[in-house]
Amino acid sequence: MIRKLLLPLVFLAGTAVAAVLALRAGLPSVLAALGQIGWTGFAAVALVQAISLVLCAAAWRAVSEAASLQAYAAARWVRDSASNLVGFIPAFGEVVSARALTLLGGGSGQSATASTVVDVAVETLTQALFAFTGIALLLGHLDPAQAKSWLGITVVGAIPLLALYSLSRNRKALMAGERLLARIAGLLGLSSAFADGGLAPAIETLHGRSNRIVLASLLHAAAWFGTAGQIWLAARGLAHPLSLADSVVIASLVCAARSAFFLVPMAAGVQEGAFIVVGKLVGVDASTAVALSLVLRARDIVIGAPGMLFWYLTEGRRIWSPGVHA
Repeated sequence: MIRKLLLPLVFLAGTAVAAVLALRAGLPSVLAALGQIGWTGFAAVALVQAISLVLCAAAWRAVSEAASLQAYAAARWVRDSASNLVGFIPAFGEVVSARALTLLGGGSGQSATASTVVDVAVETLTQALFAFTGIALLLGHLDPAQAKSWLGITVVGAIPLLALYSLSRNRKALMAGERLLARIAGLLGLSSAFADGGLAPAIETLHGRSNRIVLASLLHAAAWFGTAGQIWLAARGLAHPLSLADSVVIASLVCAARSAFFLVPMAAGVQEGAFIVVGKLVGVDASTAVALSLVLRARDIVIGAPGMLFWYLTEGRRIWSPGVHA
């Protein structure tokens, strides 16, 4: 019964976080930012995010091809929604997305989890490359001393990303990670996603498919640049147009900051601070930088809340159905 109650409680927590984020940012400020960009502009940002989500789903599918693209897209939607709105639980988005993929026909719990680990590893590696692309484009705005400092900051920010990729290739680390994920899944009543065991060999097999890893990397890279496209669109809507290069600078370094401070739930405050600091370097004033951040926060809420509801209904039907055990 406790596990059955935990699922709706987590869903309600995610819904509450969405509301708190809007209130913490200042609901009038959020609405003002959306009013300035306009619903058409906001819809364009959300559309590009949806395209990026499909690209990420295609990258995930390239790793294993265990189900249809639609199934991977739905599971990826669940992952992003959970990570953005219930990010205070470590690896929660990854766990529930692996489970969702299994429920949507993506094979056994073992195969879905293995593909999730490899997909996350590839995504973090491409994010590190995206961050270095951003710093390379930023150099033109900096003097030598600033350039040296920012290069050092980027290297430090990339360390967790590169470390995660390296850990995904280490059998001992994978076995430890499997135990951690199993505990999280067990707390949520989703332990069957890890019932098969043998996660490390499955991950090693997927990593050995070099052609698929390259394809997944290219798709994830395109999705990262899609984030820059969203900032470019949002800036135009806020009457502060940016070049595509400067949009890449902001997107890459803000995402790097979020990753470097991954222990901060929902990157609360981190994202806004990064927008202000990086934005200043490319000529964006503080108020516009905060507005850009608020547009992305609103995007996460609008896309994430239905994603959490979809996950709740998909998983909840199984947990609450008579005779069905998670």
